[in-house]
Amino acid sequence: MTANKPTITIINGFLGSGKTTLVNHYTTQILKENEKIAFIVNEFGNFDIDSTLFDTNYEKRALLNGCICCSLQDDLVQTILELVTHHDITHIVIEASGVSSPIDVIEGCQHPLIVDKVKAPLVIGVMDGPNYLNRHRYTDDTKRLMEQQMKASHSIIVNKVDQLSEPRLKALKDELETDYPNIEKQFTSYSKADLSNMHPKDVNLNGIAHKHPSLSSMTYAFQGAINRQLFYNFILKLPDSILRVKGFLKFQDDPEHTIIFQYANTLPDFEVIDYEGPLKIVIIGSDLDKARIRNQLDMLQFT
Repeated sequence: MTANKPTITIINGFLGSGKTTLVNHYTTQILKENEKIAFIVNEFGNFDIDSTLFDTNYEKRALLNGCICCSLQDDLVQTILELVTHHDITHIVIEASGVSSPIDVIEGCQHPLIVDKVKAPLVIGVMDGPNYLNRHRYTDDTKRLMEQQMKASHSIIVNKVDQLSEPRLKALKDELETDYPNIEKQFTSYSKADLSNMHPKDVNLNGIAHKHPSLSSMTYAFQGAINRQLFYNFILKLPDSILRVKGFLKFQDDPEHTIIFQYANTLPDFEVIDYEGPLKIVIIGSDLDKARIRNQLDMLQFT
């Protein structure tokens, strides 16, 4: 009976660590097994970005404007129940919000309504290696969340190691061996990990909190293409309190192409994407001055 139950994989990790990229690699590996996949994506903001990057042939569900670890756990349970009851799904991949407490996502997957219908979840933690080394710049609550996300994982994908010098990579490996001695680790770039031999096992969840740091989000919609340099200037002046910006843009010097924009840990990234939809960005941070940010973007958009 257990062999016939759908598998659940939770992709867990802090904002901008590379979870969506890992999901795409993971999907390619799953497809070799001819599994029928469903995605559940938890977006902290109210605009679904990540699931648009997945293949449209899969079942996809978005849990928006909150975290599974607080307001959306019941939604997660009902979504899993709907997928296993009404669809021939063999594997559910959950991409948790970057500020989700992992213990609540795990507990949601073991809720009495669904615990007998699915296998115990496999939890993969994705870590931004350079950012983890620099986590002292965050609040205590944020640092604690970053650490707890990894402690709740069966395996840790340490990402972006190409950005580290040999001495800093050694320092990171030594630190992780001290912090997470019993958790297997892979050191990767661009989330290119081997996920073929990962299996759920007992994880000590004692001391992991049911909360995330006090963060907020806002969504801003552009009416059309914007000035590239003005947007660059806006990004360069973002305060440290803004942890994540992502969304879709068009620039006036190339209005035929849509750009997916990502900003995490002070690093921006632009990539042309095949996308027809709203031009919006989501901004996540602490103590957001939403009126000021909205005014800056208004000036940028209408200049």
